[in-house]
Amino acid sequence: MDKGDALRLKSVIAYCNDAERQFNRFGESFDAFTGDRDYYYALSMVLYQISELITTIRTPVVQERIKEELPWREIKAFRNVLAHGYGTVNDRLLWMTATEDLPKVKSLCESLLAEHG
Repeated sequence: MDKGDALRLKSVIAYCNDAERQFNRFGESFDAFTGDRDYYYALSMVLYQISELITTIRTPVVQERIKEELPWREIKAFRNVLAHGYGTVNDRLLWMTATEDLPKVKSLCESLLAEHG
């Protein structure tokens, strides 16, 4: 794996850790998320950054593994909605992505770094 991709994976892990800190700070409920705009924007930015980083991985073996274990097309589409959706982002989808998918993303990135870093 090239150094750029290793840095991207480490950054994804750092953003996942940021999301975990946000859960601890603001609460782990959908109502807390939708009721606090600071929480909403902070978590949305974390998801945007992660989707941007994941879709820019270039090392073929790493990219293939990501495509096997994560919904690659959906991640790219999600990134585009976050970047260009201008208020059309579904709150429930954001929340489910953050709470259900980020632990999987973090685990995969840690595995990839251990195997190829």
